[in-house]
Amino acid sequence: MGKARGIMRLSGKVDNVVFYERNGKQYFRKYDPSQSDRMKNVDPDSGWAISNTFKPGTQHFAQGIWIMMKKTGMTFSIAEWNAFVKHVHHCIVSHVNFRETIKADIAKSAVSGYKYAKDAKSKDIFCTLEDNILTIENSSLFNDRWKPEEGFEFQICRQQFKDVPFKEGKYRYTNVTVEHPAITGRFITSRDARKVVMEIEPLADNEIMVLGVYPLVDGLYPKISGASLWVY
Repeated sequence: MGKARGIMRLSGKVDNVVFYERNGKQYFRKYDPSQSDRMKNVDPDSGWAISNTFKPGTQHFAQGIWIMMKKTGMTFSIAEWNAFVKHVHHCIVSHVNFRETIKADIAKSAVSGYKYAKDAKSKDIFCTLEDNILTIENSSLFNDRWKPEEGFEFQICRQQFKDVPFKEGKYRYTNVTVEHPAITGRFITSRDARKVVMEIEPLADNEIMVLGVYPLVDGLYPKISGASLWVY
């Protein structure tokens, strides 16, 4: 990259030189054709590079799951959305080569097991899904952090995703229409009964499930503090 001097202001590409402005100053650099089809944004925290060409394919799944999580009643910040998009992207690209179709079942496998904890209290809830058996356990020591008599509410949102093919130089997909949670229930935990176990209808290969667990206030009103979300 070089810095241009003089009264002339150029913009664009001349032969193999690209002219551009930044902060009111003009610069130029050698044209690199390999960068035109695949510009990258680098995450300064992790150092990962996110391809703008690959990202729309992975963001399709991130956006769908994000909507499912919000449907259970959770609220998020913009920073949390950005972090989640990066997480899903990194998970999927480790299983799929660029320009290959992103299979929904592969994307599901890549993100399965993700947990979102709203705060420190959320760590007391532990969930597993094995052979269609869903277990929600309260691992709290039942001190002042939890009042077992308040109980919990759980919400389950399920959604089937389509494969995302790579066509004409980019990933193409349709937006996901997410329904409201299909299953909602409440339960109370105690020192002697710490968990609830239930059998659910088997998930399809391309079907992703989001489980939201929310503490109840006075046994009636779900609250976000202490809530957690799980993706399967």
